[in-house]
Amino acid sequence: MRGVRAVEQQEQRLCGRWEHEGPDRLRGRRARAARGYRGRRNVRRQRENRDDLRGKARVRTPHGRGEGRKGRKVLSREFTSGKRKLPVVYEDKDVIFINKPTGMLSQKAKPEDISANEYILAYLIAKGELTESSFRTFRPSICNRLDRNTSGLLAAGKTLKGLQEMAKALKERSVQKYYRCIVKGTVKEASYLKGYLQKDESSNQALIRRTKPSEGEWLPIETEYKPIRCMGGYTEFEVHLMTGRSHQIRAHLASIGHPIIGDYKYGDSGVNVYFKKNARITSQLLHASRFVFEDGREITAPCGAEFERAWNVIENL
Repeated sequence: MRGVRAVEQQEQRLCGRWEHEGPDRLRGRRARAARGYRGRRNVRRQRENRDDLRGKARVRTPHGRGEGRKGRKVLSREFTSGKRKLPVVYEDKDVIFINKPTGMLSQKAKPEDISANEYILAYLIAKGELTESSFRTFRPSICNRLDRNTSGLLAAGKTLKGLQEMAKALKERSVQKYYRCIVKGTVKEASYLKGYLQKDESSNQALIRRTKPSEGEWLPIETEYKPIRCMGGYTEFEVHLMTGRSHQIRAHLASIGHPIIGDYKYGDSGVNVYFKKNARITSQLLHASRFVFEDGREITAPCGAEFERAWNVIENL
């Protein structure tokens, strides 16, 4: 039986031989390597890295199978041929910013998922900026995360320098992040909110308190907003996310009586049903719209069509 060391030693050999020997001959070798303790997990990780390099990703078929004949998509070829476009809003030699659409994962939740990270890798492969040799020493990756149903700016480091500098700026809050959202209620003045947040992992829901409770782990939060547009009992905010806690904007605004339209976790169920029926809104109208850097640079991403559909309905109330 081969152990973990044998699997690790074979990892690069398997990647290199894939092109020359093909999947059938390697399948048996890979299976034998996986017999050791933890070996199967290492081989699975190796296979995923190889697929990322070749611009492929596994998706579930309608029958729930992980990988069928129609399950594989060669993403890099789709970018090269023009069949697929990545919504890039800014790019230089070190970083790339995309306007992530609603419904796209920032990172994989399961091995078979296709996330924004995989799309960015495939895009760079198609451009010739990511090769087999460079992939083995550094793997480009996203720097910030957005909920699956939150759209907007997603940053990724194309180089180690870009990844480190962007991660540092986000951690030290030297880059300011602004969001757009449409909420229930009429609001005509800007406001600054402080409070405390606790995430209930079992329900994946955030709790908000104005003062810090004596028990439990509560994190301080700060949220600033100003009204941009107000009509018919609804308001569009620009929100300055001063502390970046999970679900902070959604939970904090809901706690003061201004839930976001389409938010099925913290929102108003009656409002959500109305906008789903009349504007086809199926997720929260929350969009990461603007990054402002210390040197004055600003990167923006326009809101999606769902914002326009919502306002068209509101204007006719």
